[in-house]
Amino acid sequence: MKKIITTISIAMLSTIVAMAEPQRVAVFDPTGNVENHIKGIVREEITSVIVNSGNFIVLEREQIDQVLRENHFQTSGLVDDAQIIEMGRLMGANLVFLTNIAPHNENFHISGRMINVQTGRIERQRTAQTSRGTRDLVEVVERLTEDVVGISRNMLVRQGRNIFMGGIRLNQDEVRQLMVGTDALRLYNRGLQKNRNGNIALYSGLGAGISGVIVLKVAEERRFHPPTTQGGSGYYTYHIPRIPTVVGGVMIGAGIVSTVTGLIMNSSGRRDLKDAVNIHSRSLNRADSSIELNFGITPNGMGMGLVLNF
Repeated sequence: MKKIITTISIAMLSTIVAMAEPQRVAVFDPTGNVENHIKGIVREEITSVIVNSGNFIVLEREQIDQVLRENHFQTSGLVDDAQIIEMGRLMGANLVFLTNIAPHNENFHISGRMINVQTGRIERQRTAQTSRGTRDLVEVVERLTEDVVGISRNMLVRQGRNIFMGGIRLNQDEVRQLMVGTDALRLYNRGLQKNRNGNIALYSGLGAGISGVIVLKVAEERRFHPPTTQGGSGYYTYHIPRIPTVVGGVMIGAGIVSTVTGLIMNSSGRRDLKDAVNIHSRSLNRADSSIELNFGITPNGMGMGLVLNF
């Protein structure tokens, strides 16, 4: 019975860890009858948007190319979804991002899709077209990628203590305005306060520790005393001043405690900032997935309609 419980516990823990880990995305080279430098621009922009979202782990290009070389494939040769899924599994990816670019007069028609490696299902597919050739290519690719991976331009992204929206770093007042009236604001303020207090404790601890080392060093340099007899004969005594030694030791101990406390507070503050960003993102998703109740007059009388926005 204990063995069964242990096995179930391990399985549940593994599932929780797997759910908590961000999904891994393999971004393949775009296909299509366009010049290679256009394909390179598109791939780099797709990778940049996904990485900066903070919601995914993007596999390194070299890792993707190595798996393709070992299996004698080029990205352009992966026309079969079964091959794509198999390559994704070999790369350790959860999702595969595929892009096709087709020239259309002086513009580009771009198709992007995300395939779930485990289920083989296309999670989302979108198309877009430039209107000014290469001049709006980057902007069109950014919007298409955000739509395919489900990133809102109003979504916040946390990097350390800094928070970005649409690639632009926001100051604290701007973040507070976006989070006003939500639980995210409380967590954001608490996280900032913990970071401030943590930095104070961290630098105070480092200062106290360094000062304690200096005090001990000075005490140690004064440990030898001259001969005790007036004629110069006698012996040297070895003695470390007791009070400076105790003071130095206390300062070092206090410095260690303060430094550890500061590190813990900084870590907790970063978690609060992360939770604040996640709450804000969930509120955006709920707003996007809203329910509208519409009334109207029809030829047959009053009517009521229920609209679900996803």
